Amino acid sequence: MTLRAIVVGSLVMDLSFLVPKRPEPGEGVVATGFDTFRGGKGYNPA
Repeated sequence: MTLRAIVVGSLVMDLSFLVPKRPEPGEGVVATGFDTFRGGKGYNPA
Protein backbone atom coordinates (compact mmCIF):
# COMPACT_ATOMS: atom_id res chain seq x y z
CA MET A 1 0.00 0.00 0.00
CA THR A 2 1.37 3.42 -0.99
CA LEU A 3 0.72 6.34 1.32
CA ARG A 4 0.44 9.85 -0.09
CA ALA A 5 0.31 13.24 1.55
CA ILE A 6 -0.43 16.69 0.20
CA VAL A 7 1.10 19.63 2.04
CA VAL A 8 -0.24 23.12 1.38
CA GLY A 9 1.89 26.03 2.52
CA SER A 10 4.85 28.19 1.70
CA LEU A 11 8.48 27.37 0.98
CA VAL A 12 10.94 30.08 2.00
CA MET A 13 14.60 30.23 0.98
CA ASP A 14 16.86 32.27 3.27
CA LEU A 15 20.02 33.59 1.61
CA SER A 16 22.88 34.24 4.04
CA PHE A 17 26.07 36.06 3.06
CA LEU A 18 29.30 36.10 5.07
CA VAL A 19 30.90 39.56 5.05
CA PRO A 20 34.14 40.66 6.72
CA LYS A 21 32.44 43.53 8.57
CA ARG A 22 29.07 45.17 9.02
CA PRO A 23 28.66 47.78 6.27
CA GLU A 24 28.07 51.42 7.15
CA PRO A 25 24.97 53.07 5.61
CA GLY A 26 25.59 53.47 1.88
CA GLU A 27 28.77 51.35 1.93
CA GLY A 28 29.19 48.22 -0.17
CA VAL A 29 31.13 45.17 0.98
CA VAL A 30 32.16 42.01 -0.88
CA ALA A 31 30.82 38.76 0.55
CA THR A 32 33.35 36.00 1.26
CA GLY A 33 30.79 33.21 1.61
CA PHE A 34 27.20 32.26 0.81
CA ASP A 35 24.68 29.71 2.07
CA THR A 36 20.98 28.92 1.68
CA PHE A 37 18.50 27.59 4.23
CA ARG A 38 15.02 26.19 3.52
CA GLY A 39 11.98 26.63 5.71
CA GLY A 40 8.37 27.79 5.75
CA LYS A 41 4.99 26.56 6.94
CA GLY A 42 4.70 24.07 4.07
CA TYR A 43 8.29 22.84 3.94
CA ASN A 44 8.84 22.23 7.66
CA PRO A 45 6.11 19.57 8.17
CA ALA A 46 6.77 17.95 4.77
